Amino acid sequence: MRKRTSVFLAALLCAAVAEIAAAQTLIDAENPADLVAMIQALGFQARLDEDNVGDPLIRSSAGGGEFSIYFYGCTDNKRCQSLQFSAGYDLDDGTTHAVVDEWNEIKRFASAYLDDEDDPFLQMDINTAGGITRQNFENSFELWQTLKGQFEDHIDFRR
Repeated sequence: MRKRTSVFLAALLCAAVAEIAAAQTLIDAENPADLVAMIQALGFQARLDEDNVGDPLIRSSAGGGEFSIYFYGCTDNKRCQSLQFSAGYDLDDGTTHAVVDEWNEIKRFASAYLDDEDDPFLQMDINTAGGITRQNFENSFELWQTLKGQFEDHIDFRR
């Protein structure tokens, strides 16, 4: 009898977990307009555009600084698989490789590089293939905002 009760409880638990998982709506890079709406619901400006090869692109801003969200792994400019948050900073005198290297050494989720004019850029990638929860996207967006602000302090960026 105990064995039958344990099997029943295990089956009931599996069914409950499956129901909760099915109830969560997954989002991905395949629906750019949905992401724009989510970003706007978080209180940020966001508008849908397209990059130089026709893939979707979201333009947004936070704290007076603009940034872009690029879509990657697209098929015919649709059904994209991942996102890249990107912000560039046009500094009068640029910055140094040492400053960027220090950032990359101490930070895990966003990496920096210099363009050909020694202006710094910050990037953060998110894989959405198979879908991620809304909460995961919101957490990633919040992380981006935090890292972007820390990077601006790191490069001594003044608006």
